[in-house]
Amino acid sequence: ASNEHWEVTVMGAIYRERIYPGGFYLYRAKTGFMIVDVGIRVRYISKPNVLIDEADVVIINEEHESVSVAWVGVKLNAGEGSIDPFSLGINDSAKAVQGITYYRLIFIIPEAEEQSLLFRFQPDAPLVIFSVKKPE
Repeated sequence: ASNEHWEVTVMGAIYRERIYPGGFYLYRAKTGFMIVDVGIRVRYISKPNVLIDEADVVIINEEHESVSVAWVGVKLNAGEGSIDPFSLGINDSAKAVQGITYYRLIFIIPEAEEQSLLFRFQPDAPLVIFSVKKPE
């Protein structure tokens, strides 16, 4: 999705039973919640570099509840080639966009078998709809 300021693409969303944030410890979601790993590609059209507020990086569920990002992986100035965002480590913070930037964003959301979600990168960025399904 794009508008006059942003190009935002959700490249994929994966249910995770557990993750290893920073590679140091194991995290499992509490009962009633699930881990969603979201890969995105972002470009700020208006200028090459912009600072962002990580608190504004959210997904919105079907009940219109916003959930902030828990962990982040980022690759700034990735260029025109494609990067697999799920290969990024998850020990960074989402503080800037420089050129074409890839993010791996980990969210903890209320559990459901399948959900349609809205992704919002920043208040002036377009909303992007995506879905995630818990494996059987």
